[in-house]
Amino acid sequence: KHFDLFSQFIARNSTCDQVLEIGDPSAKIAKLCSLLTKNPKWTIVEPNPIPSMLNSSIKNIFYEKCWFSDFKIKDRIYDTVVLSHVFEHLYDPTVTLNKISKCTSKDSKILLSIPDMEYLLDNDHMPPAGMHFEHTFYLDKNNLEFLLNRCGFEIENCEKYQNHSLFISCRKKDKITK
Repeated sequence: KHFDLFSQFIARNSTCDQVLEIGDPSAKIAKLCSLLTKNPKWTIVEPNPIPSMLNSSIKNIFYEKCWFSDFKIKDRIYDTVVLSHVFEHLYDPTVTLNKISKCTSKDSKILLSIPDMEYLLDNDHMPPAGMHFEHTFYLDKNNLEFLLNRCGFEIENCEKYQNHSLFISCRKKDKITK
């Protein structure tokens, strides 16, 4: 259900013409969004895609088999960037956001699904603050907003999905806030 609702959130909050997704071995979000939008060109940067996806006959979904840090932007410009439960795993989110900024133009969107770490922390559902070997830093809406603003993005919309995730839509601004 998370992927269905996040895909609907993406369709409502973006034009989805040229989409860059960071981290999805199975293209589950791309496939769902293709049903909801006008067949966007969807590029997924993923170091370990499911082998059958590399030879898939699904139109308009393409894989770049590498880590995002190794992804060659070239002259590519995307109107939408999607990260579903990826951001909290980054070692240096500012570096990633700055690289995303280089391949997007003013008013491009970043659409994120992140774990609701504030809920997890307040209700003792995981180790302290949801931190463990996979989650590299504590991430809540305030921390995310600070990071986004530093890199030239602003939050436009935030929806809570149960006590599981936050769906966040961000827009690229003209100026970076330091």
